Amino acid sequence: MKRKLFLTLLSVLSCIAVSAQQDAEYWFKRYQTQVRNLGPAGVGVETIIDRWEEVAPEDPRVFHARFAFALTKGQSSNIVCKAGRTRYLGKRPCLTLKDSLGRDVNYFEEVSYDDTFFALALKSIDKACQLDPLELRYEFERIAALSSYEKESPDLALAQIRALLARETASHPDWKLDGEPAPEDTISAVRRPTSTSTRYRPNLQAVTGTILPL
Repeated sequence: MKRKLFLTLLSVLSCIAVSAQQDAEYWFKRYQTQVRNLGPAGVGVETIIDRWEEVAPEDPRVFHARFAFALTKGQSSNIVCKAGRTRYLGKRPCLTLKDSLGRDVNYFEEVSYDDTFFALALKSIDKACQLDPLELRYEFERIAALSSYEKESPDLALAQIRALLARETASHPDWKLDGEPAPEDTISAVRRPTSTSTRYRPNLQAVTGTILPL
């Protein structure tokens, strides 16, 4: 009798787990569709993320999605003049004019963040990293966000890079990238030298576009 009751309870729990997983995948697909149509901070995206978290509170993808929502929602950009600069934060000028002496004056796009939304973004990506500590996408996007927020004084971004390299040196984890085994050179490329011997470009240039000293 006890064995039958145990098996029945186990079957019920298994059905609940399968149902929760199916619900999570349903909301994940809804999220992907909404983002594809309206962007990561579009109308209805936050509601979908809330519903998704209700059925899958331990799914790191939920917090990655909330990170993207908050980061995008709190983002703004303006054009700044940087006299004598040909690059700024790793970017080329978006506009070049001439001054009264005929010299080039370069203007660059600069991204800024609302502190409240950035704090939510950071909290969310920290949670995603905690739930799936081997997923490099989360680590890379956290570093990219910090680098963009800190601009030319990326102390927190550098600390995260050093921590990532320390983990690799200490235990060589089985890293993943977008859910798949990461290529062997993914971490080593994070510390790839640039044209000067004391500066390195993390392998995040598609995301950050910056050069960070290590």
